[in-house]
Amino acid sequence: MRNRDEHHIFYLTKKEKKGILVVLIVNILIMLSPQLISKLFVEKIPDNNRLLNACIALEKASENRASITFQRQQQQSIFTEKKSDANLHLFHFDPNYLSENDWKKFGVNDKTILTIKKYLSKGGHFKTPDDLKKIWGLSPILAEKLIPYVKIKQSNVSSTIHPVMTINKMSFPKNNIININTADSGQFATLQGIGTVLARRIILFRNKLGGFYTVDQIAEVWGLSDTIFQKIKNRLKIEDMVINLIDINKASLEQLKLHPYIGYKFASAIINFRNQHGYYKSLEDIQKIPIIDGKSYNKIVHYLAIKQL
Repeated sequence: MRNRDEHHIFYLTKKEKKGILVVLIVNILIMLSPQLISKLFVEKIPDNNRLLNACIALEKASENRASITFQRQQQQSIFTEKKSDANLHLFHFDPNYLSENDWKKFGVNDKTILTIKKYLSKGGHFKTPDDLKKIWGLSPILAEKLIPYVKIKQSNVSSTIHPVMTINKMSFPKNNIININTADSGQFATLQGIGTVLARRIILFRNKLGGFYTVDQIAEVWGLSDTIFQKIKNRLKIEDMVINLIDINKASLEQLKLHPYIGYKFASAIINFRNQHGYYKSLEDIQKIPIIDGKSYNKIVHYLAIKQL
């Protein structure tokens, strides 16, 4: 009887029964998989509206923080301006000829002063008091305070034919002696062989140097021949010599390299020597720098200073 059942057409062994059961379970799972996936995963996808609202809220919070920061900066700037008013000493001035020290008396920082010097050294010129508002880095509040004190000398340079020569010949005696540190371009233009172009070059060279310490420096002006210089030399003089000095213990590379007698090469050497050996104790210490020879030292030493540390 037992042997007969084992050969029956519907007889299944235990392994075959287990296999069929596994196949049935797998088929059932496959059929139910869409519903399971939607419940397990789709429901976990965040709501787009909730995400958008969160981003908007975050952006508004960032804008509010930026607005608060800006307001605080404005308040601090106003507070600083008011605080500096107590020490602000105002006086009439021409921004085209104002010294670095005088700019500092107005509370202008070194970086802005450097910007002004670059502008003037490249041939720039303040024509009206409102031009102060165009200075990059100068506080608008400070500019408004300074504008009433600006007194710009009338420019003698014109595009018409020889008006400067005519006006100045009437204004200045023919053999008038000229103070080269205070004369304007019109006065220089009255000299024999010095037209408006050379007169302006002399002024620009003087501004770059920070003032003349000897009449012979006029001969260094580009385009001025030695023949002309010898003709006008006896009409030049220096009185009340005031030179803008550079503090070599505080000056930056940018400040030093703008000077015609120093340039980048000497400026870099001066800064490097200071970084390696500390502050300069005397101007003679510059002579310890190998690339600065005696002739160069004698020229630049007139424009350097060591102020109290």
